[in-house]
Amino acid sequence: MLVQAVQGKRSVVHVLIDAGMTPPRARSLPLTDHGVKLVFSQPKDTLAPKLPFGTSVRWQPAFIAEMNGGKVSHVINLDQHLFIGNPVMPIF
Repeated sequence: MLVQAVQGKRSVVHVLIDAGMTPPRARSLPLTDHGVKLVFSQPKDTLAPKLPFGTSVRWQPAFIAEMNGGKVSHVINLDQHLFIGNPVMPIF
């Protein structure tokens, strides 16, 4: 599992759009505007166990955890069918 810590809703929306979610759907998620959000992603490809950071491995967000005062205050599970667009291939 890959975890990205981002600040604010706009950053989460950007990550989700890059992963293939449509902008209106990403903006409509029930997230607070401010604060730290953790985006947990899982590999979509079978190559991930051997080459987890290879350029051909695609990671897809699975859920988002919002932090409040150092504790998780809200978790959103992401339906994998929401990622219908062409995802950006991350380069590590």
